Amino acid sequence: MFNSSGDVMKILMVAAENGVLDGGKVGGIGDVTHHLPAALAEHNCRVTIVTPSHGFLHRHSGAVKVHSVSFLFRGYPQTADIY
Repeated sequence: MFNSSGDVMKILMVAAENGVLDGGKVGGIGDVTHHLPAALAEHNCRVTIVTPSHGFLHRHSGAVKVHSVSFLFRGYPQTADIY
């Protein structure tokens, strides 16, 4: 068994696409982000996926803004919203 201790393993996946979201899949990575979390859940894992909005995914119904992050990118201040 992948996680034999009985503890929930928390996994963060960062991917350019997410096959769960309508319009979020372009290629094979979208298939992985769609199917792998369910397979890992069978082994007591909780998966969170971070995917860029690409300017439209954050507009899906059910998207809820939970936080904003400020940072410097190439010396310029930027802000990213987390949904």
